[in-house]
Amino acid sequence: LLESMEVVQYDRMGEDEASGAVVAHFRWKHFPMLQNDGSVRIAEVFVAAVDVETKRMKSAALDGRELDPRDAMVLVFFHTIFAGHVKLHAMANWGVNHMLIEDSVLQRCAVTTTAYNFFGHTRFPAYARAWYRLGVSAHDFSRIDQVIDHGVKAGVRAHSETRQLMRHSDLCNFVVKIRKQFMRAFEKHEERMLGIDMEALFVG
Repeated sequence: LLESMEVVQYDRMGEDEASGAVVAHFRWKHFPMLQNDGSVRIAEVFVAAVDVETKRMKSAALDGRELDPRDAMVLVFFHTIFAGHVKLHAMANWGVNHMLIEDSVLQRCAVTTTAYNFFGHTRFPAYARAWYRLGVSAHDFSRIDQVIDHGVKAGVRAHSETRQLMRHSDLCNFVVKIRKQFMRAFEKHEERMLGIDMEALFVG
């Protein structure tokens, strides 16, 4: 968790009652999941606590029900793939400009990015349905687009408090420090970035 994009779900720092270890608490509200029957379930809250020194999960719970850390990591990974990182793809569409015909490289990157984002959302459910019909998958997960839509509509929570994790997360430390340098570089070459949103380019 400390070295993944899920750091944005950081809630607060605390202490583990049993061991006294310093732990980082993470919180996901309205957590989307696909169930074995293919239906979508939205859990009220999913929480996890990670020892910041060992970077091991100490506890996790879904709607108050305690989870084994291995099961919790399955949920974290599922969220990352289908409800979390899809937001980055959505934002990336604002970090490109297909009309930059003066720069063929940037234009090609823009078209490729948007096409990839489009096919990821529209084609994957069809693939999931086909896998089920062919017997490749034991369950029909074709409603995965509902999970993707839920994640995108949820937006990105304010996460300035993730700075508290800089001493414990190489990823967080790097991203926080590089952000200002990125903004300066963008402004330096802004004339080549017509129609491109600076924040969207950095995030996406």
